[in-house]
Amino acid sequence: PLMFDKYYTDFADVGKTPIMTQNGYKWISVMLALMVIPSTVITPPLFDRIGASGSCVFGNTVTGIVTIILLQIGTNAPATSGWFGGFVTILYLSFPFTVISQLTTGPMLDVIAPPEERGMIQGLNITVMNFGMAVTPWILGIVADTAGTQTAIWICVGGVFLAAMVNAPLMRRPGLGPRPKKVLEELKALDWEDKDLVERAIKGEWIPAEVMYKIKERRREEGKHFPLIHTKKYEDEKDDLEEIRQHAAADYRYVRNMLVDWLIKFNNEEDKQTLCDLYNASLSADPNEIAEVNKEIGQWAMDYLVANGYRPYFNTNLFKQMIMSAFPKIADEGEVTPENFEEVTLRSERVIYGYQSLEERRLGTWRSVMQGNAGVVANLAAR
Repeated sequence: PLMFDKYYTDFADVGKTPIMTQNGYKWISVMLALMVIPSTVITPPLFDRIGASGSCVFGNTVTGIVTIILLQIGTNAPATSGWFGGFVTILYLSFPFTVISQLTTGPMLDVIAPPEERGMIQGLNITVMNFGMAVTPWILGIVADTAGTQTAIWICVGGVFLAAMVNAPLMRRPGLGPRPKKVLEELKALDWEDKDLVERAIKGEWIPAEVMYKIKERRREEGKHFPLIHTKKYEDEKDDLEEIRQHAAADYRYVRNMLVDWLIKFNNEEDKQTLCDLYNASLSADPNEIAEVNKEIGQWAMDYLVANGYRPYFNTNLFKQMIMSAFPKIADEGEVTPENFEEVTLRSERVIYGYQSLEERRLGTWRSVMQGNAGVVANLAAR
């Protein structure tokens, strides 16, 4: 009614051409109803973040604030086409948020009501809402006629702020707050696993490669995701890195042998496609978590380089070359297939062999590497 009075009635009463026509008002009202659709889109993620009760308080608060802003425009701003456009724009942009509180009642009642009475209580809720929608406009219309439109609108503002205050205590009630975040399969221990061990690995603590890959192998056989390993900050573990490196040769040796075993198993497997499907399923994970781990390890690598005397920011192309030399291509992006499994596995084994050789030379045990490599070749030839 405020918009209708401001941009139509006030002009028509004095014989001037209104800024807004009656048909224009009708179209604005009809199209406004469609803004409920964006509200249904933003409500679920809002529930996840602040819960149904928090969303209710948020929706009522936004409704009150927006109503005050529109009231100020309607009463204090000049009646021009520009201000009319601003009024309609604010109305449309804010309307989806004002509907949120109406979408929270049902979910909140489902949490509070006993399961065997939810149908009746939801029915009562709809009855009360419909009764209010039928009676309230009539009452506010009488108030507007007797005390003015502004008074009626201020009563509405007080009502929505009161609703926000009444619902605020529900934010502390279990079940009405933020939805508990689902723990991804790749970020938790499964039923048959050592919970403490897996959680330590996921947090970035060192776990022997033999233990870690046995966990992965069981998950692959079960069609489950591999654990997604986050990394600690370099600053937090820089004093422990030398101890971690002492295990490098043994870890490399185990991973090489495991890759050879995978290759042998692949060659002996009749249903190679199923084997690849299980492998690919285990390598999948939540994209957001993967991006977060990539960001962490990238920051760790840069912190390590700078702390150990390198200055990559002065030699970016050189460091790109060094990275490509240290990490040669083992596969294209995409899934492992029966056609590329052997190539990917052999390239991976060759890379690990290079790192194992470096560590064994550092430790003075290069002879054992050569003997081990001969054993790997003989094992493959025998199979």
